[in-house]
Amino acid sequence: MSDNSQSPLKQIKLTVTTIDSWQSVADTLLALDPKVILLTGNLGAGKTTFTKYLAQSLGATTEVTSPTFSIVNSYPAHDKIIYHMDLYRLESYDELFNAGIEEYFLESDAICIVEWPELIAESDLADDAIHVDITVDQEVRRVKITRE
Repeated sequence: MSDNSQSPLKQIKLTVTTIDSWQSVADTLLALDPKVILLTGNLGAGKTTFTKYLAQSLGATTEVTSPTFSIVNSYPAHDKIIYHMDLYRLESYDELFNAGIEEYFLESDAICIVEWPELIAESDLADDAIHVDITVDQEVRRVKITRE
């Protein structure tokens, strides 16, 4: 795993070469004290795998699975609750609102991890969010972490 950090608050670039390299990505992200994490990347890029390592680092013992069909999975951790969301199947902000997604973001002890976050990326729900973009280059994942 290589670290090509440019500015610790604006952009961090990491390279994932093995499955266990995701742990370093999770550790780097947790050092930024996230409340909302927006994950982007193609299918199979590693969004759920990354979430697994992040949840384990926070003390979650529940198995992390893709919330594609449930839309939201929750994982209790030591002093937080992790909400892992997949908004891929939602087509509008109204649909998101009707599903009660906004409520998860209001909990003070919650960390919201959102796959396919396009519906909320420009909303107040994403204020101070950390963006994690994962791209695949053959067997290597390139991870760009930004906070805007």
